[in-house]
Amino acid sequence: MATLPLKSSIDAWNEAVSIHAARFARPVSHVLRMVSLCKNKVFLVDMLGRSLCKNEGKIKNKDEIADAMLSSCGRKYFSIIRKYDRCESIVAARPQLIITLVKEIIETFGRRFYTGTEFVLCNQFLKALFDYNSFAEGKVIKIKFGHENKVWWGMSQDAPRWDASMLIRKMGIRYCPYCNAETIYVIPKCDNESNCSEDICYHTALDHFLPKDRYPFLGLSLYNLVPSCTRCNTSYKHNKDPISLWQCDVLPRDGHDVDIFRAAHPYIENVYDNFTMRFVLRNGELALEYKANVREALCRSRVLMESMFRWSQTYTELFMPEALAVAGNIQKIRPVYMQMLKKAYGKLPVLSMERVVCGFDIDQEDFMNHRLGKLKVDLFNKHVRNHKALWRVTKYP
Repeated sequence: MATLPLKSSIDAWNEAVSIHAARFARPVSHVLRMVSLCKNKVFLVDMLGRSLCKNEGKIKNKDEIADAMLSSCGRKYFSIIRKYDRCESIVAARPQLIITLVKEIIETFGRRFYTGTEFVLCNQFLKALFDYNSFAEGKVIKIKFGHENKVWWGMSQDAPRWDASMLIRKMGIRYCPYCNAETIYVIPKCDNESNCSEDICYHTALDHFLPKDRYPFLGLSLYNLVPSCTRCNTSYKHNKDPISLWQCDVLPRDGHDVDIFRAAHPYIENVYDNFTMRFVLRNGELALEYKANVREALCRSRVLMESMFRWSQTYTELFMPEALAVAGNIQKIRPVYMQMLKKAYGKLPVLSMERVVCGFDIDQEDFMNHRLGKLKVDLFNKHVRNHKALWRVTKYP
């Protein structure tokens, strides 16, 4: 299965990356630079106080936050973030850079990164800077300079609208990349969008693959935002951290665990290409499950995805009727039935067998945009293409 973004929407996605970077990259980088270079607590407290702008009440206990940011751990923390932001702006950074950034932070600070008081305080500032909720409401970061090195920064709506619903439209996908079953949607709240001043659309949620509560510096990162259905995003995954999920939300024992989610991140890997869905008998009852390739990493990533999104159980409980319908269509592929179809549709130019069984051409790159496309393709490949006698006539005039 193709990674996100799909080839059919790659131009729109590149445009989305450019727009997002234009709105957030420079102001974020400027604020990070000021914070990482600042050694004066008075100036830092003043900047934190002036950062409220239109986000009144976002940052409190400014003295404690300033002390944490000026501590040795805080300064090292911000220097690592700024180092990677200088290479490629974090808000538009590709997944490989995000992985390297998170990995270095974990290796540098260890378990303290998740529990240390200084990191909790520093993250309060980062949550205000990388504020996803403001982006979802169509706000952008603005910086104002005053006399005596006074700096104001905060979220503003004084710019052409750019929000979560517009990003989802740029993605151009129709079904949740996690379950491939539920619809990804953007629906205007009124008939004429020009009459809507705010909250223009109902839209699917954007999941933070690495949760923003734990990694607040990724709150605005485009490659950390995945359109997903309510079941996968809220009911199943919620705030689970793919990196530390292996040991019940405890820091992984080795660096390899940090790389596990490469095979689960829809912007990095062809997630579903690593697994095959099949029918199995479980306690005497028919069930559906994903079978991973033999490599250990893929087997572990399968466990990760099962833990976060409960693939096999969801498909068995919710989508077994559709799977049986596909299996029923496959059973109809016999020479006599083929001749009946040929006779009935002989005047049509082309009718491929995958369209008869699945409803779409399985060799196309965008079959992710078909509901339960993975399930249909796996069953088709196993029970049709593996039986050569039944596959002699694939297309007919």
